[in-house]
Amino acid sequence: MNVRIPAPAPSTLEVAHAIITPNINDQMKYSTWLLNRAQFMQWSPATSYGSIKCNRNVILNCIFSRETHTRSFFCACWRISLLGRIKVYVKKNTYTMPTTVCVTMFFDLKSLPDATTTVRPVEFYVNNGKTTLSTQAPMVIFCDSETRPWIEKIRQEAVPTQTTLYVEKPITDYDFYKLNHAIIKENRNQSPGYKDPNERNTPSYCITTTFKFLAMKMAKQAMQASHYAWIDFGCAHIADQASVYIPKMLENPHPKMSCAYIHYRPPHVLRDMKSYLTHGNPCSLAATVFTIQREYVDLAYIRAMSVFYEQLSKGVGHNEEGVFVYLYDRYPDMFTLYYGDYYSCLTNYHHVHRDYNTIKYCFIQEALNSGKLELAKTCASKLLESVQMGTLILPVEEIQFLSNV
Repeated sequence: MNVRIPAPAPSTLEVAHAIITPNINDQMKYSTWLLNRAQFMQWSPATSYGSIKCNRNVILNCIFSRETHTRSFFCACWRISLLGRIKVYVKKNTYTMPTTVCVTMFFDLKSLPDATTTVRPVEFYVNNGKTTLSTQAPMVIFCDSETRPWIEKIRQEAVPTQTTLYVEKPITDYDFYKLNHAIIKENRNQSPGYKDPNERNTPSYCITTTFKFLAMKMAKQAMQASHYAWIDFGCAHIADQASVYIPKMLENPHPKMSCAYIHYRPPHVLRDMKSYLTHGNPCSLAATVFTIQREYVDLAYIRAMSVFYEQLSKGVGHNEEGVFVYLYDRYPDMFTLYYGDYYSCLTNYHHVHRDYNTIKYCFIQEALNSGKLELAKTCASKLLESVQMGTLILPVEEIQFLSNV
């Protein structure tokens, strides 16, 4: 491969901003390359040209710096076959790829025709959305022309230097809404489970919460990052110490797709989807906040949509958490679980700080009752690790219980 490098030659440890233009049909990509495993040959300061000799063993060796939140890769061969020739123009300045991009949304469901008296008003989200909007990280916000002005004002005042992408489009203008609203409405008209005229979980609410999967996919297309973190716009009303623990989650996100499992639902309970979801969605996984590693975003979207449309075809469908529980049931290897309740969906992301009784009785005990010993052991180990870390204080008898799981 040919490399054009401004004279004098960079040291083998120099990080450079590389614009990669492969000779295959692919759009221009931007990333950060660390060229210390490549061998420069035929260097000519007069022409500023050289060639890099490398092999397949150095394609995706990755360095992660927790201090600067940057990712660098050895050699300019990322996602491109070494059989192709790649031209690289190396600039002196350095580009930093964010570790985690936040994704959130706010649409005024109170203004939609199917809104009920229990649908939360805009004021609720203005008050509780400030914590989310104050997050010191790149952010993609899905909104509309009515909500964007005040969202942008809060965000700009809180973090004026952060990158923010506003995707301005009414939820009702998305095909996802247009294609599914009438189906969900008719399903509920035929269901014995939705007879309350003041049901807060309207068809629009069901679609909007499930829109999270599409939003994450669109965010991935719009902004480069290693991970994407969904944060409910008004999560601060229920997630304890959100302003403290959102940054901690973003700094060190889990691999794969990660969310809090509150109340374990075993396969035999989920087997009859129509029966399980007829009266709504029993508590299972929390979708208030969750993170997805970049490589899993598209997969999560495809699998979530398959579950969602299966639910609609069976006359049910409540919200995104009803999709989450089937995603984990069918694809557990796609997840990195942590444990807690809605209040601890942020505090317990790395280590357990609270809601021990919920974890013990709603996850460990339910897993044991269902014959899922390994799930119970994994959860118990996480709790014991948190005790050792000092984030969770338990009586001796509880530590003994966990040790014996």
